[in-house]
Amino acid sequence: MKLHLHHLDIYKSIYQQDGKLIISSYLCDSFSDDKFINKISPYVRAGISSELDYTNDLILVNKKLIEDLSVCDCYLIFTATSSEYKRRCGLFYDNEWDVSISTDDLCFLGWNIYNNRVAAIIDGLYPIEINEGINEPKVFFNDINNINEWGLLPNENICFDYLEKNKTEVHIFVNGKEQENHWEAVAVYCDKYTYKKLKELIKKTAT
Repeated sequence: MKLHLHHLDIYKSIYQQDGKLIISSYLCDSFSDDKFINKISPYVRAGISSELDYTNDLILVNKKLIEDLSVCDCYLIFTATSSEYKRRCGLFYDNEWDVSISTDDLCFLGWNIYNNRVAAIIDGLYPIEINEGINEPKVFFNDINNINEWGLLPNENICFDYLEKNKTEVHIFVNGKEQENHWEAVAVYCDKYTYKKLKELIKKTAT
């Protein structure tokens, strides 16, 4: 499957529980303060709306940002998808991606599964489950042997096993009507500087 960069998330922290990291936009904290937004605004575009208010679902228009943020306390996480997913879940300014960057320039972290814009960790079957509590989400590890150190599916075989489970076993209803599902595997990457930071986090959680 040929993969295309879909969006970039920039997190100020990575979620940790029971000595494990989980890279997920539902759990990791993004930036919304004006100082950081102004710092990155020359290099990115908002993905979901035309306004840049937070650091999820971004389009990277100048990869110089990767170098600029290499010494900052933040984590750049890229999601790559099929062309069909990009068509179905298109983003604003999608044609403004810096063409000089591709998945070949990045470090592969693992696989995730999405139904349109919603992850299996929320609405489907996944080794990790999130129950959104009143004050903070509660995370349960249902199949810890099938996730890697980043809380992602480690390889294509495990990913596609879970993908088939979601396609055949998960039924979503809204107002009593079953919804059409589009479960699809997506790949998660980071830049080399973020990878080094993540490895340092792993060391800290192990101590």
